[in-house]
Amino acid sequence: MVKLENILNKTKRRTLGILAGLTLGISSIMGCDNNYSEYYFEGKVGNEKIKMYSTLHGAVCGRNILKVTKPDGKVVIYVDCGYLRLDYIEIINNSIINRYDDKSPDVFNEGKKQFKEYLKSIKLEKQKLGLEDLKKETPNISQILAEKIDVKI
Repeated sequence: MVKLENILNKTKRRTLGILAGLTLGISSIMGCDNNYSEYYFEGKVGNEKIKMYSTLHGAVCGRNILKVTKPDGKVVIYVDCGYLRLDYIEIINNSIINRYDDKSPDVFNEGKKQFKEYLKSIKLEKQKLGLEDLKKETPNISQILAEKIDVKI
């Protein structure tokens, strides 16, 4: 005799499997598996503090966030919900937050230009930092290990 509890557990597992498959399928169709890590950055470019990162939004897709802190303390946040296309901008000035999207075309279009320029700047800065790191003298691992265990090479 098959127990009702066993049937319900199998049904729950099957349903969870189907939901997991659907979530993965939808996210790949929507392009949510795109990796923009070449733009992830935290540091300074010129005299501005810049942070580019991704956050999970809902169960399916992430958002790319570019946060720029200007020398005067003003913060501009560029938000992209996929494919590095700007969706909206938030400007925080003296604790007042203003949000702009395509309903404010003048501000939004200027924001799009700035967003693209910041992405270019981030890429260049990361390349510069990477090349500097490669040029740094790295210690000879064999020598370090030999010193630690007191062995002559």
